[in-house]
Amino acid sequence: MPLLRTLLVVAAVSSSLACRAQRTWVVDAAGGAGVDFTDLPPAFAAVADGDRVVVRRGTYTPGTLTHAIQLVGQPGAAMSFRNASPFLVRGIPAGRTCSIEGFTLTDVPFSQNHLRFENCAGIVAVQSVVVLPATFPALSPAHFSYVSDCAGVSFHACTLEGGLGALRSRVTASGCTLNGPNAVITAPSTLMTTDTEVDLTLCSVRGLDGTPEFVGSAAATLVRSRLTARSGTQMIAGTPLFSGPLPSIDGTFTSDVTVDPSVVLTPAPQHLVALVVTPLPALTAPRVPIGSTLPLSLASPVNDLYAIFAALPAPPFSMLWGEVWLDVPTSVFLATGVQTGGLTTVWLPIPPNPELEGAALAFQALSGSALAGTRLSNPLLYVFRP
Repeated sequence: MPLLRTLLVVAAVSSSLACRAQRTWVVDAAGGAGVDFTDLPPAFAAVADGDRVVVRRGTYTPGTLTHAIQLVGQPGAAMSFRNASPFLVRGIPAGRTCSIEGFTLTDVPFSQNHLRFENCAGIVAVQSVVVLPATFPALSPAHFSYVSDCAGVSFHACTLEGGLGALRSRVTASGCTLNGPNAVITAPSTLMTTDTEVDLTLCSVRGLDGTPEFVGSAAATLVRSRLTARSGTQMIAGTPLFSGPLPSIDGTFTSDVTVDPSVVLTPAPQHLVALVVTPLPALTAPRVPIGSTLPLSLASPVNDLYAIFAALPAPPFSMLWGEVWLDVPTSVFLATGVQTGGLTTVWLPIPPNPELEGAALAFQALSGSALAGTRLSNPLLYVFRP
């Protein structure tokens, strides 16, 4: 019965996702039959909400995306920033999801944002995007990735060299690596937020060590922000060459942090309003191609009751137990039970339907007990990949 239920759930939600794609466009730098565009900017100008853009192997000019589309980079798809503006996702409307899967950002210069999200009332789900290190070090660096005034931006299985900045937004990351930007004079912390809520699961956030050429940096600096760090996360400050040790997190006396006991914070954080250490449920999943089986794992305390849900993504809203990123009318049960070994895995067969490529599905769990109370897990926004 559990397997049958899982198959029916995935099939029903997958069909809903597939129906949302209106038209598929093909971008291929090599041109040829069946190709609509040879670069990204004209494709972004032609799309409408709900379309899918499949980008084949090649190197492309980034552009500005203002529609809630499914942007799928096939293996070998890259964006080059030589003499080009950033890749900007802007103005995704409420009630819509823009998904981005599978790109490498290359030829990154310094002192600017290369991957930028701004003024999005809808959800942006980013998966398997790799931002490479800068071509040259910077005198006055900026974070290579930046989020501002967004209702919800999710990063899954991403590598963000050059760090991440966020302003007045909600950001979640799972299975991601963040390293700070190299800088000769001053170096910002790898993660810097202002008026932002951040949820990290299975993430590595590292400041850079100081060298004769570069100054060191902390892992995170938070201004009027709230950070939740779950199982598998480590936040480690760089070691400066000339000054004293840097904190893993600098809370600027305005921010609070909640961490699972397994989280590594080195050295200790400083200047926090509050540091709460408590067991936190955490959802994780690897990337697998459509037509295979997705293992979705929930880590939570032994003997906790749990329930795992799937739904279309939605802008987060606050409840007593945490932030909900699920579109409640489309939510379905995947599994429920009692945690016996600290880790439960649900196996989700993904139908071999190419119409699913680029669609995003949100997972989240409730876990708790009568003594410890109930908490929501991190949201895991998964983008179906080819």
